[in-house]
Amino acid sequence: MTPDLARIAHHEAGHVVAALVFKRRFLYTTLREDADSIAHTRFTEPSQHLITGTYNQRRNAIEKEIMVTLAGMAVEQLMYPDSPSFLGFQDEIVVSQLALELTESGAECDAYQRWLLERTKNALSAPQAWKAIAVVAQALLEKTELTAAEVSELTADLLAE
Repeated sequence: MTPDLARIAHHEAGHVVAALVFKRRFLYTTLREDADSIAHTRFTEPSQHLITGTYNQRRNAIEKEIMVTLAGMAVEQLMYPDSPSFLGFQDEIVVSQLALELTESGAECDAYQRWLLERTKNALSAPQAWKAIAVVAQALLEKTELTAAEVSELTADLLAE
């Protein structure tokens, strides 16, 4: 089965636009396949608040990390509501491990992840974010790989609002 490159480009654009919205640093995003995935976004090391800091600092850092990780799937659900969405295997591990740090049971963990997915969809549904996703996805289809600086330049006017 041939992957739908436009769908994959929007998935990755979701990650990087969410990263900009939630102030999560990344290095690049690419449609180039590697050993683990069809496409991917490479992030810098996560905030120290994931490990140290007050409970509220840790919770805030964990929620941002989860939402950026869920952003690709969120975009897919918004664009293709009648089609199954995809959360990459590595993304699924990250989301589950982080969510378990703040929850007490499997049921609570699942509910927490669903809530954060809805928050992510709401953030990315904002008109300026949605336009930025479209611009990044188109540029990614044209160039195959974009650096963080290129994404920032493409979206600066859109996300400044």
